[in-house]
Amino acid sequence: MDVLRTLIVILMASLVAACSALSDGSEPTLVADDAALVKSYEDFLEHHPFDEKSDQICFQLAMLHLKPGSTAYDVGKARTRLWQLAVSPNSPYAEGAERILGLLSELDQLRGESSLKARSIERLAEDAARLGEAANVAEYQVAEKRESVEQLLQELKSLRGRIGRLSEENTSQKQQIERLAGELQALKRIDVQQMR
Repeated sequence: MDVLRTLIVILMASLVAACSALSDGSEPTLVADDAALVKSYEDFLEHHPFDEKSDQICFQLAMLHLKPGSTAYDVGKARTRLWQLAVSPNSPYAEGAERILGLLSELDQLRGESSLKARSIERLAEDAARLGEAANVAEYQVAEKRESVEQLLQELKSLRGRIGRLSEENTSQKQQIERLAGELQALKRIDVQQMR
């Protein structure tokens, strides 16, 4: 954007320099409505195409069409008037018109490049937004999986606790069985002794 602004400043400075350098010294006419001035210039050129001031008026008309914010702003019409001057071999405005046409072409090229870069930036922003959304989804999924893993770890801990308790119960029951088996053996011996 800075290059574009610089080019616009150069263009405007060139326009002012061209107007000053090629002017016949007369004061510029101030009109509240540029469209009215354009109309008067066009009428003059239509009725006096070969007048000695026609090149100057054609140039001023082109500058009015390039004036930002003007009611007469029309780059296409400005190019047409500048081209008329540029191809006129005896016009003192030919060189200035060629220079301005060159600057307008460079400006168009920069606008095109700027537009391409803006579209690239938009696409990159869209890609970044999609990646951000994907990252959010992935983060959510990771959080869910962490939660699932934590639940599984809790269940595993609980199962280990139950296994520990069952193992203790099993050991206790084995000891009880061994004690009962011992008592049974003792009772069998007593029975055997009594039977004798």
